[in-house]
Amino acid sequence: MTLPIWIAMMQWRPAIPLNGKPPIKGYVPTVDIAICTYKEDINDVVNTIVATQRVEYQADRLHVYLLDDGRRPAMREACNEVQKSGLLRYQLTYVDRPTNEGYKGGNINNFFEVYKEQAGEFFIILDADMQPFPDMMDIFMGHYFGLPEEERQRVAFIQTPQWYRNFNKSHGWTDFFFISEFFFYRILQPACSYRGC
Repeated sequence: MTLPIWIAMMQWRPAIPLNGKPPIKGYVPTVDIAICTYKEDINDVVNTIVATQRVEYQADRLHVYLLDDGRRPAMREACNEVQKSGLLRYQLTYVDRPTNEGYKGGNINNFFEVYKEQAGEFFIILDADMQPFPDMMDIFMGHYFGLPEEERQRVAFIQTPQWYRNFNKSHGWTDFFFISEFFFYRILQPACSYRGC
């Protein structure tokens, strides 16, 4: 290993998760989860929808939207089937638009425009093949409300790590990105945080 990597590992300390709560006791912010899709496999998208239903949060304060830029009748039907299945803990809404202008960013902006009246206070964007952890909301809200109020006013986006489980069958080894992401988020970033970087 190179010298900077050894230095980072020597400075590593576990990051202490923030455990902040909303300033008003009993207040639960509203949250929208948007799943963006275009031409991904419908089964993968359905698996992501089902995974959002395992997120631990107050049922009437979280809403899931499927933003289908592929305008696929089969995707709309899959959403209807999931709604009829009894698997939903949170409300699911299928959203499409007439064009693909602006690609993924345009898809998200269209959602903001069409649903601005009922938009939640917080907004989470997932790709069509992501699997959120059940404690995702505790972590997000803990970090956000764990900050002093003057710092919270400056927060516009929170970027979280993604853990990859890709496997290359032709080579028989796990994708390099899994290892590099783990090192960056679990070793390098906490080491930098410990040193005040």
